[in-house]
Amino acid sequence: VIKSRSSDKTVQEICEVKLPAHRLITENFYLEKRGVTRDEITNWGMAVVTEGRNTGWILIPIYQEGVLRNYFLRNTFGEGKLYGEYPRRDILAGIDNAFDLSKPLYLLEGIFDALAVSRLGLQAVACLSNRLLPEQYERLKLYKKIVIVPDTDARGIDLVDSAGPLIHSREVAVVTLPYGRKDAAECTKEELCSALMNEIPW
Repeated sequence: VIKSRSSDKTVQEICEVKLPAHRLITENFYLEKRGVTRDEITNWGMAVVTEGRNTGWILIPIYQEGVLRNYFLRNTFGEGKLYGEYPRRDILAGIDNAFDLSKPLYLLEGIFDALAVSRLGLQAVACLSNRLLPEQYERLKLYKKIVIVPDTDARGIDLVDSAGPLIHSREVAVVTLPYGRKDAAECTKEELCSALMNEIPW
C-alpha cells in the first residue's frame, strides 16, 4: 500500500510486487561468508534468482507491516546490487521486528548492515538508501531514540546530514565505525560492539 498526498485529498494505491523467478534457500556460502546465519536466511525468505540476466543473484524480499513491498538483489561475484522497480520512499527494512518504541532504533543504509547490528540483540533497520526521506521520518519519530550507523564514505555523511529534522523531536546519536571498515557488515562483532558503545550526539 503506497500513500501519496495532494493538497486536498489522500490517494491510496495498491502495488502488487512480483518477485523474479527464484528458489528458496536454507544455506548459501556467499551469505554465510558475510556473517548471515541460516536462521536469518530462513527468517528473511532469502532466495536465489533462477531466470533472466540476474540468475544466481541473491534475492531478499522486503516486507513492511506484513506486506511485500519490494525486493533487493545482490550479485555474489561482484559489487552489483539492485532494488525492484517499486516505491520505497517510506520503507525501513526490518521495522516489523522493531517492536519496542522505548528502546533505541539503529538506522543503517543496507540490509546486511542492519542484520549485523540486530545480531547484537538490538533493534535495527535499513533505510535502503544514503538519505532519509520525509515518509521515513514519520515512522522514525515513533521511537524515543534513533542511533545512526553510517557507512564510512561520503554517502554515510549524507545519511547523517539527512537525519537533521529528527533532532527537533527525538534524541539522535551517531556511531563512527573503525578505520578501514566500509560499513557495519564488514566489522567484527567486537569492533561493532566497541563502536556502538561510543556513540555521540548528532
